[in-house]
Amino acid sequence: MNSKKYNIRFILTFNALVISAVILMLIFSGCYENAEIAKKLGQADTAAQANATDGDIISSGDSADSGPNLEQDQNPQDLTETPISKGTSPTAGPPLGGFSTQKIEGLHVTGTQIDIDIESYRLKVTGLVENELSLTFEEIKAMPSARVFAVLDCPGFFVDEGYWTGVEISYLLDKAGLKKEEANTLVLSDYENGYSKKIDIEMIEQEGFLVAYHFNDSEFLPIHGFPLRIVAKGQYGSVWVKWLGEIKVE
Repeated sequence: MNSKKYNIRFILTFNALVISAVILMLIFSGCYENAEIAKKLGQADTAAQANATDGDIISSGDSADSGPNLEQDQNPQDLTETPISKGTSPTAGPPLGGFSTQKIEGLHVTGTQIDIDIESYRLKVTGLVENELSLTFEEIKAMPSARVFAVLDCPGFFVDEGYWTGVEISYLLDKAGLKKEEANTLVLSDYENGYSKKIDIEMIEQEGFLVAYHFNDSEFLPIHGFPLRIVAKGQYGSVWVKWLGEIKVE
């Protein structure tokens, strides 16, 4: 009887350690986009332990080529490729962890979808600027655009690559009248979920830092960040904020 209790306790403890390891790997991989799922994972970890007895600033040096990677045999076993035909959308969100190897229109599914009313939608540029901006989707698309080839890297999980079209972030900041002598950081925030990422403002002078509205010449699906998302060439997927709502200069 004691042996059985010992075995059960060992299994529960082992499961708790595995869950903790998964949380840490997802966080340090730089692609963890869903705070609610992270919270649920943490709660599961706590429950398992009971039964047994989060923003850093991303600098120009933090590229997708220099960060940590998960080994292939450490990927969650429940992530399976599921092709979906054009015009369809998933009926449920991504699996536990906020990731899926489900690929739709050339992009993998991550995060929790925000459904945006395009008529009321505005992209805000705020903070250390002379004139704060509140731009409609059509106003963004009417601005001078750039089209770049860039790789979206979620290390250890997936890589998406293709052509991204949008407005250079540097152009938007110039239009707003950036206070260059005071500004150090950009805070990139989504429209509703409260997800944000900080980057050094110097990074936007590099090629491939866009507020994008097209992938391979098509608008994003809602699951992929419609209407706007950040493209940050050379940076991990966590910087590529989807459903973009605000760029704040600090």
